[in-house]
Amino acid sequence: MILNGNPTKTRRRARIAALVLSGGLLGTASLWAQDLGAAKSFAILSSGADVSFRNRVQVSQPSVTGAACPGAVGCPGSIGGTTILMGRGNSSSPDTVSGDVIATATSSQGLNCANNPPGTTAICLGNDSEIAGACVTGGGAVSSPSECDAGTDASGSNPELATLQQASAAVSSFSSSLAALAGTQSLAAITVGTGGTAAITGGAGANVVNVPSITAGNKSTITINAGASETMVINIGSSTDPGSLQLGNHGSVILSGGITADRVVFNLVGSGATAQLGNDTVFNGTILAPSGQFTCGDGETPRPILINGALLFGGSVSLGNNVNLNFYPSSVTSGSSTGGSSGPSS
Repeated sequence: MILNGNPTKTRRRARIAALVLSGGLLGTASLWAQDLGAAKSFAILSSGADVSFRNRVQVSQPSVTGAACPGAVGCPGSIGGTTILMGRGNSSSPDTVSGDVIATATSSQGLNCANNPPGTTAICLGNDSEIAGACVTGGGAVSSPSECDAGTDASGSNPELATLQQASAAVSSFSSSLAALAGTQSLAAITVGTGGTAAITGGAGANVVNVPSITAGNKSTITINAGASETMVINIGSSTDPGSLQLGNHGSVILSGGITADRVVFNLVGSGATAQLGNDTVFNGTILAPSGQFTCGDGETPRPILINGALLFGGSVSLGNNVNLNFYPSSVTSGSSTGGSSGPSS
């Protein structure tokens, strides 16, 4: 069949029709979906402030065969910030990082550390820190450089500095794209008392939950219920009412139904958003807050704080003693939301 008597137009329209029928071009929002881009390789990121560890903080890569790095489960996780400060640790429980450590600070913007001149250190490592990758700065010094297995580069010209800048922009853009998605459910603020429970249950496909805040008391549990092929985006707060995610001591955010940590994102919206985990907590999922900051408490010796996911913030990121972060880079994209779901139960 020839439309308007023009075979060229006929072929062009036929190609467009085929794309629509096959779910391409105009047929689905997923073609235009965003992901974390350059931020995929970061387990911990502060785009505009500092990252600090106390002692016995471990950033690990789960054991997965055939991972396609960067950005897949089983890949090493890097750390980026203006400056990086790690605790001293000890030979039996040092601070460890499975990827690179990158700090943008120059020699006149740094920390007071070790034997370097005051205010010149961009990456301050404890005596027993173990960095599997490289240590890269914008010109600031690296203390204990022998702890960086892949060497150090304080020239200020390393390409990873550009990657860090790109990652910061990608986090902001991705957060905005998630916040703009049509919600599959809108909930009132979730408040769970001491020892209480709550659940957010997702339907098939991509779930987008909008909630003003999440506050859970000591020894409380929040369960994310969804299948292995589902994704869960939890948008917390708004541009006029910044999001807050608070989990009390011995609290947990756990997964049920087959969904994994790389398929769960807590997106904190609004300037001044905050996320805080208490002592001896368990948390599953990526926390995203391009205009917020993060703090967490300490883990007991036999039971560290356990985070399965990533921490991607615009403000400062501060981790207490004995924290284990298993890097699960987010596989969520900002494609169309289709899941149906029920509200929280408590």
